[in-house]
Amino acid sequence: MKKDLIWPVGLTIYLILFIGGLIGFLFYSTGLRYDLVEENYYQKGLQFQKKIDQKKRTNALPQKLRWKLELERNLHLYFPEIMREKQVTGKVHLFRPSDARLDRIFPIDLSDKAEQTINLKGFTPGLWRLKIDWQMDGQDYYFEEAITLK
Repeated sequence: MKKDLIWPVGLTIYLILFIGGLIGFLFYSTGLRYDLVEENYYQKGLQFQKKIDQKKRTNALPQKLRWKLELERNLHLYFPEIMREKQVTGKVHLFRPSDARLDRIFPIDLSDKAEQTINLKGFTPGLWRLKIDWQMDGQDYYFEEAITLK
């Protein structure tokens, strides 16, 4: 090969590889799932002030809601003691930000000690958001925190 043809051939090969890489990345990125936005996010955005009020009400409770994750994949929820003798309804939502298909919702079913245990066997390891909505004495409460399953 002549020396004066090396640059044009090299540049042509480089451009073909670069354009091929861009096209490959385009096909790859269109196949990715992006479940970081919840369904009906506009309506949920309108209810944002309501969530803020529920969080303030939750933070004003004499005791805080606590949780503990055991190695056996049991999630223990410890609700404030004032809830022992109250009628409490609501739901525990385990939200997976990276894949909405893995989300799980459990009804609140408290023991006489205002505790609940949820078995997490079969849950995918990684980041989850623990979201708890409950009603007590005609008031709405909300708790949210990130948990990591190993």
